Amino acid sequence: PGIVNDPAIMNESSVWLKKELQLPEGNWSVATLYLNGARFNPKVYINGDLVSQKMGGMARTKHDIEHHSFKPGSTVTLEIELESLKDMSEENASYIPKADHWRSNVSSHLWDDVEIFYHGGTSIDRMIPFTDLDGDKADFHIYSKLINNKTVPTTVKAEILQEGTVVVSGTQDFEGIKTVVS
Repeated sequence: PGIVNDPAIMNESSVWLKKELQLPEGNWSVATLYLNGARFNPKVYINGDLVSQKMGGMARTKHDIEHHSFKPGSTVTLEIELESLKDMSEENASYIPKADHWRSNVSSHLWDDVEIFYHGGTSIDRMIPFTDLDGDKADFHIYSKLINNKTVPTTVKAEILQEGTVVVSGTQDFEGIKTVVS
């Protein structure tokens, strides 16, 4: 991540960022790309094909990567297009009003990490802990998203790590969209 232009100067057109990736080997079939901060209206391309686009970019955006070339061990070209603030609609929640340009970073850029997670046909959408401190117990409501119908999990395992060490672990039969692991 980084500012590719002067933060006080609005880009004349979209900013394009490009990187060749060697994808890891492994037993994965789907990937999710997270742009933890990408101004503005990020579009994601794999080998020149548009695979995802999101409005905004002031907050983290999630991009499910589904492309025939995106598979274990392959090499792909990842491109991210960031729209110029000049071309954004004023109705967009990430639009910076003209009155605030003097005190805001108005250039298009990645301002935080880009992360790729590799997984099977299911991904965790969100996980909500419910704690019972008196009972020294926690339940995790795990909401998953089936990305393809090829691989449906049979179990869900949740682990809590502290400095890389598993301190709590639980396993439960997969119950569909919502699974509770105690």
